[in-house]
Amino acid sequence: MGSLVGKLRRGILETVYTRPVDISPAQPLFSFTFDDVPRSAAVLGGEILTAAGGSGTYYVAGSMVSPDSAPTARDPDEPHPMVNVPDLLALQRGHHDVQCHTWGHLDLYRTTATVAVGDCQRNRDWLSTTLATEPARHFAYPFGNVSPWVKRRLRDEYLTLRTVDWGINRGRCDASHLRALSLCSVDFDRDRLLNALDDAVARPGWVLLFTHEVDDAAGPWGTRPDDLYWVVQECLKRGRICSVSEAWAEISPT
Repeated sequence: MGSLVGKLRRGILETVYTRPVDISPAQPLFSFTFDDVPRSAAVLGGEILTAAGGSGTYYVAGSMVSPDSAPTARDPDEPHPMVNVPDLLALQRGHHDVQCHTWGHLDLYRTTATVAVGDCQRNRDWLSTTLATEPARHFAYPFGNVSPWVKRRLRDEYLTLRTVDWGINRGRCDASHLRALSLCSVDFDRDRLLNALDDAVARPGWVLLFTHEVDDAAGPWGTRPDDLYWVVQECLKRGRICSVSEAWAEISPT
């Protein structure tokens, strides 16, 4: 019953407060994204993508970031050490894409629109000051959750908003409800992923992929390095790896 309710809720979210965009690339675009962000995603995940000639996108929750290279406190839901400010600056220098979660990693299905907008603005301001950049324009919903009234407020705050709903973005899509493929170990399935990647070749679209830590001891929401490397190589055979910002500039150049 819970799964059915979740499917119904997600179906409703795709039909309300939308921001339509046409996604019709000539070849598949693949964007690897990392949520929260565990330090291994920045260091090892970044190395894997850089070696492949690609850039990753990191959706950062500022409250989880350590100000320096000292060990970070561990959250019960995030048992792996989290990224620190020097790591974020290194990602920036490496031409990776540093973007937004909420500041406090809020579940946006269970908070008010006013609280959500304020928390997001705090995160954007902090990232902009810390990295000396323009405010972040791309967002991932923490836990993949959002209520219709929060979506309504956030859809015009960011250029894209990513969910954790499985799928490829192509044709007429909602930029405030972009689908993605999970690389998390809890449901990592090479055959299912290959089928999706081949589908993206048959009918080109924008494929976002997401995970958290990149570690041999990855938990259910992270990915083993060998698995990430394998997916990266399979994507290179089929299209181009680019950050969310790079892909969006191609999809919606105005």
